[in-house]
Amino acid sequence: MLRVASPNLDLGHTPDDPRHFNREVAVFIEATDEEGCYEASFRVEICTPSWLLQQAERAGWTWGRRRLVVPQWAPSIIERAVASLLAPAVRLGWTDLIRELEQYWEEE
Repeated sequence: MLRVASPNLDLGHTPDDPRHFNREVAVFIEATDEEGCYEASFRVEICTPSWLLQQAERAGWTWGRRRLVVPQWAPSIIERAVASLLAPAVRLGWTDLIRELEQYWEEE
């Protein structure tokens, strides 16, 4: 069975405006199973709805893949959102977990 350690997020400093921001964040995960130890790092864009709306209004559209939208900067909520994606790891192997996460994050 795959055991995933708590993810390590490089959140950096609090944005100047916690209710209106866009930031790329690095996510590092580690896991172990009977066959060995694994590591991966991903990048995910985190933004607020107001920032997303501003981009859509400015250009007339915006794309949304690999983006986490939060109402405001709150590290605990961001960490919970990331952890929720790792919850299925108990039933997946490493390769399947990484494949699943690539829907949400861009692997480095």
